[in-house]
Amino acid sequence: MDSNKQNIKSFLEILLKHKNNPSYRSYITIKNAMELFSIPFGTIRIKANTPLFRCRLHEKNNQLFRKISEISHRRDLLNINEFGRANEPMQSIFYCSTNRETALFEKSQIERNEVEIPTEEMTYGKWILQEDIYVANLPLIPSKIGINPIADKLHYSFEKIVSELENEETVDWKKVLNTFSLEFSREAPGNDLNYFVSCAF
Repeated sequence: MDSNKQNIKSFLEILLKHKNNPSYRSYITIKNAMELFSIPFGTIRIKANTPLFRCRLHEKNNQLFRKISEISHRRDLLNINEFGRANEPMQSIFYCSTNRETALFEKSQIERNEVEIPTEEMTYGKWILQEDIYVANLPLIPSKIGINPIADKLHYSFEKIVSELENEETVDWKKVLNTFSLEFSREAPGNDLNYFVSCAF
């Protein structure tokens, strides 16, 4: 087995060994392992003037939100005590989507089957990008295909590129990227430590 293939295999073994181990030592191990490798992944440019959507669910009996700060990213950093899908404790991330329906789905307790309630209320926020930004492009897991048209297009573009350049190494790195994608889609109700891999990435 050549060194690159062995390194990728070892990297995946580290991820799988530590991702379900509820200790901060495991998180540091995962994060440091990622920094040791040059992980190839595609990036996409989201152009200026693109709308970004974000939702916030209303708590029971809450009044409507009146300020942008109430539906934007959190600013009370000292009160962020848990891992999120892409944030560490005391770190605030602006979670959003280029697709309005995806933003709704991500926050809806009804859509996600978290609770059985007849109705729910939420507030949409719409932001407009002032400049181009670049974001990582990961393949979609099967259950996420068909939700966001832009994500679908990127997914099939990724699959086409991989098939055109396919060799043993690209196949192995695709396994790594599929693992990242699966971890980003992972639910972690009541256990923020399940976000170790997606947060480290």
